[in-house]
Amino acid sequence: MSLFRNISIDLPIEVCHLTKLFNQDTNPLKVNLSIEVYQDKNGTGLDTFCIACLKLILSEQSLAIIENRASSIQSLSGTSTLRIGLDFLYRNGFHNHESILQTVGFEIRKYRYWNKEKFTLDIDSFIADLESAS
Repeated sequence: MSLFRNISIDLPIEVCHLTKLFNQDTNPLKVNLSIEVYQDKNGTGLDTFCIACLKLILSEQSLAIIENRASSIQSLSGTSTLRIGLDFLYRNGFHNHESILQTVGFEIRKYRYWNKEKFTLDIDSFIADLESAS
């Protein structure tokens, strides 16, 4: 008898399901934005992604971008990204999102983005939660 016989199987993790859908998609122009590591077909990080993020956050007209004073890096995961960014800002490091943000004084608010029944993005709930945030 297995020691693990009473362990139940959890629902699939959203990002894994999205990755599965990405892998099944035959569109040659597809871009996988679900795994938090944006790379080309050779596994190399995308400089164009980092530059596009800078322009999205700062705007194309940003003096920091125009004067080449802005830069960005790409991290392996959401947790790594939070760790690097908050450690840079606050010189502290922790291991999960909520405790990192609460420790440095952020109020945590949950938002809906995933429909567990349909295994799809729940964009309407996501937008409603963002609009109701104050």
